Amino acid sequence: MDSPRSPNAAPRAGAERPKQNLLPVNAEILRTAQKAPGSEKIVVHAVVADRLTLVGTVKAKTETSTCIEYELSDATGDVSVKDYRDKRTGKAVQVDDVVRVVGQARVHSGPASMSVTYMAPVESSDEVEFHETEVKYVAYKLKPDNAVTRLAFASPEKEVKAEKRLASENDEPNAKKRLASENDEPNAKAPKTASLRDRVVEYLKTAPTDAGYKVAEVQKHLSGENPASVSSMLQTLVDEADAFTTVDLQTYALL
Repeated sequence: MDSPRSPNAAPRAGAERPKQNLLPVNAEILRTAQKAPGSEKIVVHAVVADRLTLVGTVKAKTETSTCIEYELSDATGDVSVKDYRDKRTGKAVQVDDVVRVVGQARVHSGPASMSVTYMAPVESSDEVEFHETEVKYVAYKLKPDNAVTRLAFASPEKEVKAEKRLASENDEPNAKKRLASENDEPNAKAPKTASLRDRVVEYLKTAPTDAGYKVAEVQKHLSGENPASVSSMLQTLVDEADAFTTVDLQTYALL
């Protein structure tokens, strides 16, 4: 019997890579998803979804003889997910935890249900906002003008603003070309490098005492810069009344 393999593991030699997409969704998109023709899978943004990911707060947890059922809540509403794995895996997740869920959604009768393959508390609260952004981005890229996309924005106000923005972008003849260019990493704008002045000021802010730092200490901290340029910048800060010399003429602090 073959051992279990990670869904992200490299395919065996000669094997075709499984065609699976991990689609970010929110509760409303999952609740209103339609059944794919001839299948129990669901359709999300006109795509038959293999695997979905959802981030939400656990509002309730119920253990049955076959699974652990969780009620999750996000900005768009509530949804139920079921974990049929060994129940020991559910002990780490408790009510009020904010969790990320990965699973497969199916429609048997009634709304779609999600069967958990991975579930764990998020590592950071920022993950909630990142997930919401992913939901909106994928909704826009896959089907920018349908009702399911509008559900990604969670409120009527956001929906109206989004529709206006999307309509404006879709009117541009080169919208697709522009979006491709924006997402092309080699063409992405490099982050701005802080100026020498900014770096000198930031370092002076870290002085452990009011006496500040000696010139040699600042030069050592900014070892990639010409020492003469660092000395000149310190004097410029003094001339502009942003810094002053303290215990001697070689020691500087911010005003």
